[in-house]
Order: sequence, then structure tokens, then C-alpha cells
Amino acid sequence: MEKFIDFIESQMSGVPDGPFLYKFKRKTLDEMNGRASEVEARGLHDKNVIDDLIISEHPDLKSDYKKFALESKRKNASKRRWLTNSIGSVLYLIILLCTYLGMSFHTHNWEKTWVFMVGGVLLWVVYLLSLFIIRISRMRQIFHIFSSRPSCLSAALNFSALRAIGRYSSAASPSLLLQTQFTPR
Repeated sequence: MEKFIDFIESQMSGVPDGPFLYKFKRKTLDEMNGRASEVEARGLHDKNVIDDLIISEHPDLKSDYKKFALESKRKNASKRRWLTNSIGSVLYLIILLCTYLGMSFHTHNWEKTWVFMVGGVLLWVVYLLSLFIIRISRMRQIFHIFSSRPSCLSAALNFSALRAIGRYSSAASPSLLLQTQFTPR
């Protein structure tokens, strides 16, 4: 463990102290100790060999730290954005309700002022839906799920297109086409 600490400190000596440096060092040391325990459990008992093996698995800690810091900043920004949206939504609804009640009590025109409240709530719902759409569009992984596995519909469309250009006879079936073209790799 002392060799790991010395290695981490020597590799990170030129890095200025930042908000994520201690967390990165702690995470790296925990990973190294966990990996050393794993290697020792598999039957390698020479401490120097284990230490050298684990240290060789981490050749460039500075670039790993840069990646860790960027990911941590992204997570913190996401948390701040969520908190800001939550607090802003609550404040918006409170101000909307106070404005509605103030207008209604001032004008005593309750049968018409409810439209203001409904319009404000609908505007808030549209805002939340736009946030949801933005978040979904940033999740590229969800779109790759649909494109990586061909469906029966795409096989049928391919079959229809190929049949239209004459590459497959009418005796060929879509299930045969699905078996021949879309076998898992």
C-alpha cells in the first residue's frame, strides 16, 4: 500500500490541487488495493511482483485524472442544472399561484382569471417536456439500441424491396430472408 501511495504522489506531483484531486487519488488507491487483493487471491503471493504489476496497469495517471475531472465536472453541472430547474419550477408555481390569487381577489372576476392559472401551468408543462426531449435527444445510446437489432418489420421491408427489384422469387419467404440476412454475429 505504501508503494501505491508513493507512486500516486510521484505521478501527480505536478498537478495543481483542485477540487477533484483528493477524490481521484482516493479512488485510484482503492482500485489498486482491490486489484492487489484480487491478484493475491488468485495465487500470486510475492508482494513486490504484485505491486509492480498493479503499478504497470496505471501508466499515465495525469491523463486519467483529466478524464476523471471532466466527468466529475459534468456530473456536478448536471446536478446543479437539476437543482436549479427544481427550485425554479417551485418558485414559478408559487409566483403563478400568488399572481392568480392576487388578480382574482383584486378584480373579483373568478370566472375569467382561472384561464391565467391554466395557461401558466400549461406553459410550465411545455417547459418540462422540452427539458425531457432535450435529455432524450442527448442520450445517443437509446437510439443505438433500435438500430443495432433488425426487426421483423425491417426484414419484411427489405424482402419487399428485393422482391420488387427481382432479386428474390415469390417462393422466398420473409422468414427465410430474416434467417439468411440477419444472423447474429
